[in-house]
Amino acid sequence: MNESENNQRLIKTYIDISPLAYNVYDLVKDILVISTKDSLETIGIAKSELIQMSHDYYKEIIHPDDYEIVKANFLKMKQASLGDKVDQVFRVRHGKGHYVWLHTIYKIFEADEQGQPTKMAGVAEDITRLKTVEADLKNAVDILMKVRHRDAHLLRAPVVTILGLLNVLDEENLIQPPNQAIFDYLKITVEKLDSLVVDIYKNSSM
Repeated sequence: MNESENNQRLIKTYIDISPLAYNVYDLVKDILVISTKDSLETIGIAKSELIQMSHDYYKEIIHPDDYEIVKANFLKMKQASLGDKVDQVFRVRHGKGHYVWLHTIYKIFEADEQGQPTKMAGVAEDITRLKTVEADLKNAVDILMKVRHRDAHLLRAPVVTILGLLNVLDEENLIQPPNQAIFDYLKITVEKLDSLVVDIYKNSSM
């Protein structure tokens, strides 16, 4: 086996074990033309069905509140230049009916003789777990703000919640793009908690 074949096998191996779906979208025909996954397990839709849904920017499965933004980004990429990219987060209806969160990044990699973009390549990642963690963190912050002027023992529940979420982020190795925003939010939460606890103990010792 020559070096080129070895490199191809290596690339295929990386793609097979990656949690990401690698896609190519034709901006002229408005259709998905390549997907590395035979079936996207995270959304429960076969590749063949996903290709059919792509002609109207996946309107059939994208959450109604997110669709116009996703469509606008597709149209924006039709006017983009080589190397331009779009980064977006949106909800997609799973084959079983519930919604999952996806993070996608697409980049223009092909254009015609006039410089008009013809194809873009991208990756898609399921970040539903991250969005759940983010919601839990926001809820913990809300609780902290409500107990600011109440009994200190009420702080125990949100503290336990935050510690549990911290363990999740650590054990599941979620601190990597696009997860950095979640980690930053966690840091802010801990800082607020620290400040709040200091204030409570200062007041109780007076």
